Amino acid sequence: MPFTDDLKVFKGIVDAFLACFFLAIAYAFIPSSLIMFLVVERENNAKHLQIVSGVSLTAYWYSNLLVDIIKYLIVATMTFICILVYDIRVFLDGHSTGASLLLLIFFGPALIGFTYLTSFLFKGPSGAQIFTFVFSLFTGFILMLACFILRILNGTRSASFYFLEYIFRIFPLFNVSFGLYT
Repeated sequence: MPFTDDLKVFKGIVDAFLACFFLAIAYAFIPSSLIMFLVVERENNAKHLQIVSGVSLTAYWYSNLLVDIIKYLIVATMTFICILVYDIRVFLDGHSTGASLLLLIFFGPALIGFTYLTSFLFKGPSGAQIFTFVFSLFTGFILMLACFILRILNGTRSASFYFLEYIFRIFPLFNVSFGLYT
């Protein structure tokens, strides 16, 4: 019997790992689609045109933010429905359901704000989109995998716990991937 319990735990770890991998890939498309619109808008001076037409600056940014949050909430809802339909037990057992739901809800505004801030680093929309996708995939999955491996090894566990994970918390995709995994 102890062997079957260990096998169930291992299966749960693999299921969580694969689910986080696929979520990191899917969620890497969100900031890359958002950043393209922001860079094109800045390139074409669309904000200036809106302000000249009489739209206040706060109304302009709040409307953009509201539309982006609504688009994200549709994605988060569909993600949670998929978790329920495919019965991913590691996200649904015990208190995991509430934690998973809260992570998905709070991830959206953090990701949108981070994307708005990083949009100022780019001049062209295509370069911004490609870089943001690769960077999001890297921070969402590769850093989560690195922290997982560093936690397993005894010599690097404290460095991961007390140093690296705090630095990586800057990136929203790392937070949601690592939060869902743990």
